[in-house]
Amino acid sequence: MVIDIIIPCFNAHKTLDRLLASIAMQTVKDDCVVYLVDDCSEKGYEEFRQRWLDLLNIEIIELPVNSGPGAARQAGLDESDGDYVVFCDADDTLATAHALEIMAKTMVREKADIVSGRFVEELDDGSFLPHNSNLVWVFGKMYRRRTIERFLVRFNDTRANEDVGFNTVLSNLTDRIANIPQTVYTWHFSPSTITRKNNGEYTWSSGHKGYVVNMTWAIGELQQRNVNKEIIRNLATTVLCRLYFMHENISEYAMWNVEMSLESIQTFYNACIRPFVLDGAMHFSYIAETYKKVAKETYKSENDAEIMHKLTFREYLKKLGYYDDLKTMEMNYGNNT
Repeated sequence: MVIDIIIPCFNAHKTLDRLLASIAMQTVKDDCVVYLVDDCSEKGYEEFRQRWLDLLNIEIIELPVNSGPGAARQAGLDESDGDYVVFCDADDTLATAHALEIMAKTMVREKADIVSGRFVEELDDGSFLPHNSNLVWVFGKMYRRRTIERFLVRFNDTRANEDVGFNTVLSNLTDRIANIPQTVYTWHFSPSTITRKNNGEYTWSSGHKGYVVNMTWAIGELQQRNVNKEIIRNLATTVLCRLYFMHENISEYAMWNVEMSLESIQTFYNACIRPFVLDGAMHFSYIAETYKKVAKETYKSENDAEIMHKLTFREYLKKLGYYDDLKTMEMNYGNNT
């Protein structure tokens, strides 16, 4: 068994030793190969390889141009060949000495393609917020390389929310996903990281747009692989509803990005929803049921879901052109009968 640990590095010199220390204390560290993917940092990482030489097997990959974490992770995948793959950010840590062993044993026992553990998020006041297993981020997980290569899954070439695109494609190509109750990863707070700086502006701007781009890409990838259309329809409708709540948050907390938000969502609608509508496979009753499910995920109670929105869900669909598309579909079906 070989576990490849892929770490995108961009000027990560201040925090990298902390992460490497958490890897060095792993009970299965001798089965690990660490790949530092240098995304055109101001200086290299050979000093880290030398410093940890007696404890860790470290390889350095240097990218010719700065390409972002998704491209760095993909470069790590392309240059490594271990049985299992783990992704870490250079400013985070593995939570316990048994984190990798627990995930690896679960891989074997459950014959899993993805093992997803819990993680904790360090907040700006020094407290920690626990998160359950999910398929949003790539950290806190272990992947079976053979499955990634079998389905030819690669990271989308974007700089925001590429995690969710990768996970969405892979998780819809296999159902061998094991969620474990153990906390395996710590997402540390840093005010200078892209997701935290400028009071979290990333969430309302490039993060939101990145989510739209990557979900559009992921659905396109699944269509190319001839995944069952009902799986794709359900995914596309769920994303459409989630985007509504995201847009409402932007309307509340980042008014300056409302127009950008709607433009991004319109692109998603045109690519992933409109074809179903025009094919007669996206009636409002279907969307409404999905909306109820997503609302329950979004709000703590059904009463919370009844709060006043700046844009009702029906108005949201109208702005995207849903009702006009329904009329077009009905006219086309009428002319064909």
